[in-house]
Amino acid sequence: MLSKPLGAPLYVSNGPGTLNSVGIVFNVLPNLGPNLQISALNVTGQDMAWDAARARLYVTGTGSAETNGSSIVVVDTAASMVVNAVYAGSQPSSVGLSDDGHYLYAGFQSLSAMRHVTLPDLALDLTIPIQSSSACLSYATDVKAAPGHPETFAVTMGNRAISPPDDGGIAVFDNAIQRTQPEPPISGKHYKIAWGKDATRFYTNTAFGGTTIG
Repeated sequence: MLSKPLGAPLYVSNGPGTLNSVGIVFNVLPNLGPNLQISALNVTGQDMAWDAARARLYVTGTGSAETNGSSIVVVDTAASMVVNAVYAGSQPSSVGLSDDGHYLYAGFQSLSAMRHVTLPDLALDLTIPIQSSSACLSYATDVKAAPGHPETFAVTMGNRAISPPDDGGIAVFDNAIQRTQPEPPISGKHYKIAWGKDATRFYTNTAFGGTTIG
């Protein structure tokens, strides 16, 4: 029996002689006791953000044919139920929450823009165009708001419908205005992004499994 959580990267390949996928950490939890409760909800999505102040999960309902598809779905984790779903269109696939809990930023598979959503009313109040070096790569694949600066966010860009899907680089926005796109120092393929302790630095994992600093 485990006494503490363990984690290891999980890779997928198409067989001998083929390249491995990017690693995803797979965690195994210890025995959490007899009071552990696990709930299964009919929610399908590609990304989610945790709102600790409200005990809510915001899930991107990506597939248009799914229940609550093309919507931002709100899950009350204490009640284990969906409490709201706001139609956003264009297959939302990434979402980031500002650390003051005032804003969600949603990216899409079929819209070259971000949507700025106010909380707690979930009002879609602003559409922000994003632009990579190529129009076909100008779709958000991940988004994170900067710590201490709710109007600043970083977004990795690409197109999930083509290969490689994450080759559009990185953009940073302040008050809905895109900064000059930085040149990726290692590779153009950026998958996930995380800010450091403040808004001066962020990190991404790349096709090579390392990190780059923005």
